[in-house]
Amino acid sequence: MRKRLTSILLALCMALTLPPCTAAAFEQPPDTDYWAGLSRAQVVDMLRRIAGKTETRDVVLVCYPSDGAANIATAITQQFAPYANDRRCKIYYYAFSGSSGDPSRIDGELTELLGKTPEAWPVAVTYNTTTQNALSRENVSNLGGMDAVNGLLKLMSDNGVSSGSSGADPEPDPDPSPDPDPDPDPDPDPDPDPDPEPGTENPGYPTELPDPNDPDSPDEITIWDEGVPKTYIKVWDPEEEEWIYVLDEDVPLSNWDETPTTGDKSRTGLWLALNALSLAGLAALWSTKFRKKDRS
Repeated sequence: MRKRLTSILLALCMALTLPPCTAAAFEQPPDTDYWAGLSRAQVVDMLRRIAGKTETRDVVLVCYPSDGAANIATAITQQFAPYANDRRCKIYYYAFSGSSGDPSRIDGELTELLGKTPEAWPVAVTYNTTTQNALSRENVSNLGGMDAVNGLLKLMSDNGVSSGSSGADPEPDPDPSPDPDPDPDPDPDPDPDPDPEPGTENPGYPTELPDPNDPDSPDEITIWDEGVPKTYIKVWDPEEEEWIYVLDEDVPLSNWDETPTTGDKSRTGLWLALNALSLAGLAALWSTKFRKKDRS
């Protein structure tokens, strides 16, 4: 009997020396569309945007140690996660190791929003994009709140985000080891230019029109333009009173006979000779007439 009492007293002493309300790491609720876990990089990026008022989503975020006290496990597994899924109210969460100095902790980022080092977990962070207001509290370990314990729903209501988080989820973490050489064997001698299409080579036509008002310019000319030969005709522009080149299909046929020619085919010398003979004949007639008058 005495030995049994001694064992009971020893067990009580050992229990009293343990930290109160401690528990081993508890099993996390599975991620869903409404209870959504974040990586450390994602939650740090989100908290920085909230602190800088550049976040583009309404946010409800719960941060807690995954090996925290029993009241934390109860709040997460029996209240927050079921509420998010049942009410379709999106809540982000971040679970980290409770060990002091563990690289997964985010005490520094939370201190900036709380205004103090967090001491009682979970810590809940809310952000309203309309008001750009961030509201954070620690010791948020139930939905409704009681005494010194803060309620999550009360915090959400106070900041106007009772409907939960909104907008697209944060981008996933980038690949920590992307392939530094995605194309290790590129073609060292790529074909510089594909073979040109057949029939597009200039067979020797000029590429520009000459000055149509140059006396030596041709009446008709074919040039190479945009990969095809085009024929131009020289015509007289009565409005501008100068020669111009016009595409052969655009030449006004109705006025073609009225345009002056560039060469003289009227045999001017012949007409001058005939005129001279006519004048000589008239002169001979007049001379004969005056001689007869003098004789009489």
